[in-house]
Amino acid sequence: MATVIINEKTKAGKALVEYLKNTGHATVIEKSPAVDSVTKGLSELNKVLKGKKKGTPARKFLSEL
Repeated sequence: MATVIINEKTKAGKALVEYLKNTGHATVIEKSPAVDSVTKGLSELNKVLKGKKKGTPARKFLSEL
């Protein structure tokens, strides 16, 4: 199984989603907790990369587990 995030706001994204729905080789999940958490994580990562949010060093993160 693979997870792909498609921007449905673009014309190409809408076309790709429609294609995938019609082929029968893929299942399109509109909303799910997993999709929401991945989207949230990617938006936080973008904020860290742009310097708008401070990230946690890997060693500190692992020590907290």
